[in-house]
Amino acid sequence: MTSEKINILFVDDEAMLLQGLRRMLRSMRNEWNMTFLTSGAEALAFLEDNAVDVIVSDMRMPEMTGSELLTKVRNLYPDIVRIMLSGYAGNEGILKSVGPSHQFLAKPCDADVVIDTIRRSLELRANLASAGLRKFITGIENIPILPDVYREFMEEVAKPTASTETIAAVIQRDMGMSATILKLTNSAYFSLPTRITSIRQAVQFLGLETLHSLVAVAKLFEPVDCDPDKLPLLRRFGNEAMAIASLARIIAVQEKFDAAEVEQAFCAGLLSHLGNILFLMDTNDHLEEYREAIFADPTTLLESERALFGTNHAEVGAYLLSLWGFSHGIVGAVLHHHEPAKMDEESFETTTIVHVAQALLAGADNLLDKAHIGRLGKDHRIAVWRDVVAEIIKNGVSA
Repeated sequence: MTSEKINILFVDDEAMLLQGLRRMLRSMRNEWNMTFLTSGAEALAFLEDNAVDVIVSDMRMPEMTGSELLTKVRNLYPDIVRIMLSGYAGNEGILKSVGPSHQFLAKPCDADVVIDTIRRSLELRANLASAGLRKFITGIENIPILPDVYREFMEEVAKPTASTETIAAVIQRDMGMSATILKLTNSAYFSLPTRITSIRQAVQFLGLETLHSLVAVAKLFEPVDCDPDKLPLLRRFGNEAMAIASLARIIAVQEKFDAAEVEQAFCAGLLSHLGNILFLMDTNDHLEEYREAIFADPTTLLESERALFGTNHAEVGAYLLSLWGFSHGIVGAVLHHHEPAKMDEESFETTTIVHVAQALLAGADNLLDKAHIGRLGKDHRIAVWRDVVAEIIKNGVSA
């Protein structure tokens, strides 16, 4: 296999379906090296001697299911992007696939969907120059949850009076739980006409029975297990993200965004610090240096992250969300919330809202891109947003 091309491995026990995939993707032969195998055992044997960037596996196969195969691939080759492509999945099957797979595509699937999914899953990979960091992020099964939020979630789910509203209120306090729920509900398995960015709508869509299955069957929610010294930092970033999300939602409402755009602003704000959490969860040797950078001047954090990790939290968070198939709007907002002009070139949209929310909450005036906000005709609104921040801090919502 040549290094210039992307190496894709397709696995399906039905030879006719593999032939159909081969024909369907013939136009990609100049960009991809494609291998087609009929079993999990063949795939694992192939991986021992061949470099692969992406594996696309069927779900229901004899001897070794797609979920079992992708779990082995995640453990043995964590830097491989893992996609499930299947026409079969009961609720238990789809839930079991959420952890080992980055995305789930439903058969029949158009060639354009397969191509776009693979391309988008890889487009931000170049931002992670460190092979070790890329392997860690790509190999993540789920994002750990703060112990107090996990405990509250488990207590709420066990209550006979629990409702989707009360459970959603707990979930949206934790970016890991929120990201996992949204990853699941936006899976192609559910074939929703539009993407869900509201935690409350996602929980309502799944229902209480599926939420119980997430705990009992999929085991997607696990409390964080790490150095106790990291917990205050994880909690700090969680609180800051919640404050950014809350302010972003208020700004979106004030600027008369529609309901879907308001929820997108909240979601992007909540996930804006995902990369910080991932840096802390990585088993690296830079914790003390990173801790110092976190508590230093906020205007230098991005530079410190790049010096320590070769990238920054915006690029790391956006990479994982892109792997998980989040919308272009959410991924772009997380990636560019420090440089909103790269995303919102002509109009005041989600990325700039999250940028404003973060800069104002940080109290660092030089973090705010006033020139960009002025070009969008919103510079006269900054004073109004500052008043909102003062009220948020007064009420104790900010970290």
